[in-house]
Parts: sequence; structure tokens; C-alpha cells
Amino acid sequence: MYNLIKGLNNLFVSKVRIKAVKYFLFNPDVPIHLRGAVREFKEEINAVRREMSRLEEIGFITSESRGNRKYFLMNKDHPYMPELMGMFHKTFGIGGSILQNLEKLGNIQFVILYTICNSFRIFYKSNASVR
Repeated sequence: MYNLIKGLNNLFVSKVRIKAVKYFLFNPDVPIHLRGAVREFKEEINAVRREMSRLEEIGFITSESRGNRKYFLMNKDHPYMPELMGMFHKTFGIGGSILQNLEKLGNIQFVILYTICNSFRIFYKSNASVR
């Protein structure tokens, strides 16, 4: 069986970037400021700042200033969003739980992950074949 977390670690070289992408995918409507992200990710401020800057540079997140704080929010219109949602939900979400517990769950032929959301949230459809 594949080690999906190891696969993401190798695909996304930065642990902090994985934590940031995971946060935004699982909390698409929750803005976070830099120090809040440092606490949430349990990482050093410079590493978090660097990864937030990189994610903003590629358009994955946007930012807005409120007072003296800069808040980051996921860009739901990013073209890679459906694929990233699928990868992270299959690794950390219910799909990851299913894949980690296949032996306990018995003979599963296939799993379909499907989420219906309102127009302000991400639409995510995925077929996850498990054999």
C-alpha cells in the first residue's frame, strides 16, 4: 500500500507548505494572520512567512490588510484546487482514514468521495478507487 503522507512530503518538499495548504483546503473560509498560522502550524515564523509568500505568489492564497495585520485566505478560483482537494482529502481526510484502515474495514471494492457545497464553497467530486 502506498504511504500517502510520505508521497506528499516528497512531492511538496516543505513541511510548512504542506501544513499551510492543508489548513487552507480544510478551512477555505477562515482567514488566518501570520502569528495565528505560526501557532496553528507549530513552526518558526520565518518559515511560515516564506511559505505564505510563496503560496501568495502562485495565487493559491490571497491576502488583505486589517489594521496592522495581514490576513491570508484561500483563493477558491485557483486552477489546481480540485486536484489539491482530492490529494489532501485522500491523505488527511476521510479518504486517508479509509486507506489507513483497509484491513480493519474488510473487503472494500471502491470508495466514492463526494461533497456538495453551497455556491460560496468549493465543489469537490472525486472517485477514489481502492483495491
